[in-house]
This record gives sequence, structure tokens and C-alpha cells, in this order.
Amino acid sequence: MKSDEKLVVSLSKGNLIFGTVGSLLFVIMAIFIFINAVRNSLNVLGIFDIIISIVTILMFLFFFVMNAKKLFEKNPGLVISKQGIVENSSGTSLNVLISWKDVISVENKSNFFTKSIILHIQNHNVYLKKAKELAPNKLAGFNLSGASSRIVISPFGLAMSQDELYKIINDNFKKYGSKKRR
Repeated sequence: MKSDEKLVVSLSKGNLIFGTVGSLLFVIMAIFIFINAVRNSLNVLGIFDIIISIVTILMFLFFFVMNAKKLFEKNPGLVISKQGIVENSSGTSLNVLISWKDVISVENKSNFFTKSIILHIQNHNVYLKKAKELAPNKLAGFNLSGASSRIVISPFGLAMSQDELYKIINDNFKKYGSKKRR
């Protein structure tokens, strides 16, 4: 990657549509469960169903809104350059340039349902402050709040596989990151 080059990874509209429609279906199913539970709320299971359906509606409504917003967003999902990385793949992204000198390590994670690439960083408060100043979205940097010092990149919304993305990020980290931490 030359000094003026940068790799731009777009958002995957297909995956975002899938996530948006899936979230909406869960909201609709939870509304039906809620309506049925209200009719039968005379027992303990009915009250339990009401509580679970309300939590499900709120959670998947949140996912629906986040995915729908990303569908119409013009910004790329990820930008990798000699200077660092800008991650904008989810509704809770920082969307600020993370300098390679602040990246401590890069980790590739997979479990049953999710795949992610984790950037362990130092000076996370600097990036959190920048994100909150720039973004009207109060959830910007949600995965970097508190004592956490990592940024989680979910390849689900990106138009690139996790393995390919990890290789590119890790190669750039090795090339441009601080030599003293590796």
C-alpha cells in the first residue's frame, strides 16, 4: 500500500437488507406473542411472556433501526490506509481514524453466531471523545465505552470475508504499527 493508497471496503447491502428484514420479522413475531400474552395474562406464564415479548420488541426494533440507517448511509464500512483505520461497519462504530501507532494487537474471533476482528488499542479515551464530538449518534463508540480498550469490527455488514479482512488489517498493522509493542 503506497502512502496515497487506501483500501475502501463498502457496506454489504445484501447483508444489511437481510439483517433489516430479519429484525422486522422478529419484531412482528414478538408483537403477536405480546398480544396473545395480554389475552392470557391471568397466569404467571402470561406475565412472563409479556415481559419477554417487550424485551424482544425493543431489542429487535433497535437492530432494525441500526440496519435500516446503515442501508441508506453513503460512507464506506471500513477504510484502511497507511495512517490507520476508520471503522464504520455498525451503528455503534466510532467512525474516526484509529492510528496504527495506537493499535496494540489484532485478533480474529469466531463463535457460534458471530465473527469479529478485534483491535486492542491504547489511548481509547481520545478516540471516544472524538467520536462523541463528531457524531450525533449517542451510541457511537458503544463498544469502546468504560474501561474497554478494544474496537470490535463485525464483517457481517461489510462486502469482504472475515479471513480476507483480518489478513489485510493484520498485514497493515505489522507494516505501519508501532514496532515496540510487537
